[in-house]
Amino acid sequence: MNANGKLLDVWMLICCELCGRTTKIPIHERVYVQALDSERLLMFENNDPAMVRDLAVDGALADKAAYQLAWSGTWELETDMLSCELGREDPAPLKVIIRFDSQCPSGSRS
Repeated sequence: MNANGKLLDVWMLICCELCGRTTKIPIHERVYVQALDSERLLMFENNDPAMVRDLAVDGALADKAAYQLAWSGTWELETDMLSCELGREDPAPLKVIIRFDSQCPSGSRS
């Protein structure tokens, strides 16, 4: 964050997994400090990991800042079922329910 009187700039630094280049992504530019609620301001000041994660996967922010969210190969299914049970002779359907710990990003590009 950078404050200039009553105005505040907030940005996030992200690093590309492929090339290692770091880029500064603007979150707020020249916004009045009073425009942000105190909880959000405190989260910015403390580099709150949950907020950083949510901002980093925000599809609208990615589009605005021209970075790409690539989700291929990102998800992994963990199960307690033995692999031999999956190769049964009985072709009974297998029902898989997927729950995410955090909200799935919307509007992201792959």
